[in-house]
Amino acid sequence: MTSILDLARICPPPDIEPSIIEGVSAASVEGNVQADRRLLHEWYGGGCFNDFLWVYSPGHANRHLDANARTANLHRVLERQAAVRIRARIAELGYSISDTVSWGGTDNGDLCCWVGTDLDTLAVGLIIDCREDAFYEYAGSTGSLIHRLLSGEETCPIFPEDFWDEQPTYGRPGA
Repeated sequence: MTSILDLARICPPPDIEPSIIEGVSAASVEGNVQADRRLLHEWYGGGCFNDFLWVYSPGHANRHLDANARTANLHRVLERQAAVRIRARIAELGYSISDTVSWGGTDNGDLCCWVGTDLDTLAVGLIIDCREDAFYEYAGSTGSLIHRLLSGEETCPIFPEDFWDEQPTYGRPGA
């Protein structure tokens, strides 16, 4: 099982001391969605992987990177008539639009979100293609998903084929 620690190994967050990452035990994050979410925001919030996939952070000073503002935008997008299949899948999972939380997005305008009311135990996420009524569903931690996408272990049909990289990059605006 991969975790946010695997992501930190292949693409270290630039402003986090390696000793902090090394001090996090694998047992404390593997399968622990709450820990994964917290570390994703702390280590990578407000930045971008491979100049394409942005990770938001609650309360970020830049409204385009603020998870709260982006969640409000996500809800507006999902309320549009064109999002019929996406809304139907959310309903099949037993939730409504208001039970989605945005964690990221892409340069193409795709939306990344968690689905559920208990975000501490959440295990379902969606990557939504905003140009079509299409989505990619994943289970488990987002840190693990990003690791699998960056390493090429998993592909997302919504992302460009060349998204993965042998040497993935991460950066924050203005850094």
